[in-house]
Amino acid sequence: RLSRTQQMARIAQWSVDLATGRFSWSGNDAELLGIRTDVSESVDALLHAIHPDDRVRVAELLDPPVAHRADFRVVGADGVGRVVHQEAEIVLDDQGRAHLVGATQDVSELREAERRIHHLANFDPVTRLPNRTLLIDFLRDAKSRSCRSGRLMAILSIDLDLFKRVNDTLGHAAGDTLLREVGQRLAASIRDNEHGLLETMTARLSGDEFAVALSELRSHEEAAGVATR
Repeated sequence: RLSRTQQMARIAQWSVDLATGRFSWSGNDAELLGIRTDVSESVDALLHAIHPDDRVRVAELLDPPVAHRADFRVVGADGVGRVVHQEAEIVLDDQGRAHLVGATQDVSELREAERRIHHLANFDPVTRLPNRTLLIDFLRDAKSRSCRSGRLMAILSIDLDLFKRVNDTLGHAAGDTLLREVGQRLAASIRDNEHGLLETMTARLSGDEFAVALSELRSHEEAAGVATR
């Protein structure tokens, strides 16, 4: 029953004998995650499947072995990339030998759902620009940076004249297309700042209202230059 539950939850259980370095998986759980079990009976069996960009970080948790919680990516023998969450702790068996015992769970769908929720909460669905929530976070950080550096920050408020007429005459689909185009042009204009030194964010607040936040300004004239462009 436990094995079946682990398969349903996409969990692989494993252990490392700290005296011998022997690495073992429980049942077929490793295959569930697409991780090869035939590479060796060492920690390499796990490291072999980890995405190269995450491998060093995970290796540091396993050599020397330490209790840990971590997310990382694996690319299994089936060629499928996954995000897994791993937890491990050091325990003693009946003979007093120390083992690093862990569980690795496929959380790909969970992390993707979290990413989508975060995106919906922080980005406008029409223009894909940051929304008011993300802009407020940016301004809060910009204020802190300005207090430390002594530099300036500015907010440009931009709305579209007669936008309602576009929706009324051409339809909301045309209005959405116009909003996307305006958002792309605004963002591109801000990205192309003369020296590339400004910290900026272009956001859609609501309806036909956009905002551009600028920080790390050296003078009021820099903000005026961005506004003019």
